[in-house]
Amino acid sequence: MHRPLLALVWTLGLSVVAGCGRSPTPPNLDPDYDHAAAVEVVDDVGSAPGSVIVFLLDDVGVDKFAPYELHPDPAYTPVLDALAAESVLFRNAWAEPSCSPMRAAGLTGRNPTQTGIGRWIHPTINPVSLRQEELTLAELLADEGVTSAVVGKWHLRDWADGEDPSTDALDQGFERHRGSLANPDMSFVPSQDGGGYYHWEKNVDGVLSWSETYMTVDAADEAIAFLSEMDDQPFFLWLAFNAPHLPLSLPPASLVAEMPTDPSDRPVRYSLILEAVDTEIGRILGSMTEQQRATTTLIVLGDNGTANQVMTAPSLAERSKDTVFDGGVRVPLLVAGPYVQTPGWSDALVQTTDLFATVAHVAGIDTQALEGLDSASFLPQVVDPSLDGARRYIFAEEFHLGQSAWTVRDATHKLIERDHNVRRSLHRYEAGAFDEGPDLLEGDRDAADSAALRDLKRQLDEQRAWMQRYRDPVSGG
Repeated sequence: MHRPLLALVWTLGLSVVAGCGRSPTPPNLDPDYDHAAAVEVVDDVGSAPGSVIVFLLDDVGVDKFAPYELHPDPAYTPVLDALAAESVLFRNAWAEPSCSPMRAAGLTGRNPTQTGIGRWIHPTINPVSLRQEELTLAELLADEGVTSAVVGKWHLRDWADGEDPSTDALDQGFERHRGSLANPDMSFVPSQDGGGYYHWEKNVDGVLSWSETYMTVDAADEAIAFLSEMDDQPFFLWLAFNAPHLPLSLPPASLVAEMPTDPSDRPVRYSLILEAVDTEIGRILGSMTEQQRATTTLIVLGDNGTANQVMTAPSLAERSKDTVFDGGVRVPLLVAGPYVQTPGWSDALVQTTDLFATVAHVAGIDTQALEGLDSASFLPQVVDPSLDGARRYIFAEEFHLGQSAWTVRDATHKLIERDHNVRRSLHRYEAGAFDEGPDLLEGDRDAADSAALRDLKRQLDEQRAWMQRYRDPVSGG
């Protein structure tokens, strides 16, 4: 399906040299960033190319994750709290406002405008899929002998045309998919019993059947089985939990410290479901061999912000998932494993397209020559959290049925444009604040704010123009 990677890099390299009047470098990257020096920082660790597990949490913003200390009532997650204590955490990590665009961005290193996926995919109403021509992480890693697997939710394919979507992850380069095609209540084969965490359509490498195993438990079981088979072979595991996405099906009591007498409150149910994920992550980590723990980079992040149905004050429901406010795009991101030398916090600006370059970096692959990527490795900042990141700006977007929203931020300010620039807001980040704060265009702003508005507007225009120029898949077909 795809050209060999070496041929691809060589061809794209000629394109860069020829120029064609275009800059292959995304405008949100810092032109003064020393990529070679950053690579050297990682090389100095002396760690050989290793394996990666991405733990993807569904609808989890920074408000629900205790280590960020931004909300008075986070979920109880003792396993992840302990992991965070030995990790590098990123304060300023952005995802896309909903799940499908983020998954496409992470697996291709390309933005929603480039992949064509601008909102979460309703498989029969919103007919859009990740193109087969896109170069995915699984395909990139296969050239290095890395085995890739998806466990859990895929959600990158529609089935409005009636064609069986069950081999889509396999067609995109993964050697295994054990989990759901989309959300718990979505299925290719209709069920009179509806759908939920205890009754859901499971895909086993292209074979669909109905499962009654609680989804989080099933994902952990499949992850443990995969890790056991891999032993000490290099692997990439995209472990995409459905939880704690709606519907809020309570977990088995054995997975939580205490089950309330009346767990009818939605935020309470959500926290219990996330606690169950935490418990099962502990089981997965406990199953890994000593060699696997020593050579595997662990990445934990949310796929988008928290859903409005489960937000509690001071979170604002109107600034939740499906919006480009911080409540919709700012997510927890922690990295543990052999590259962590000094656990702590990084202030680097990171967006989820950067997963592509970072996972490739762990595998010993430099993606700099791949034209059309908007992806920069954050592995140097894992080695040394004090290092500046590769980005001066980060970007997120959403579009669906003629409506659109874009946002861009730098170290101090954030600009939002919605509905084709009809609505615009400017925000200033304050130290220790929960989110981006009030709209400065509706109140007083100083000279620095006005300068930031001009700069961010210019940057947003450049970013949109660059994405339009580089919409063709990296693979070239």
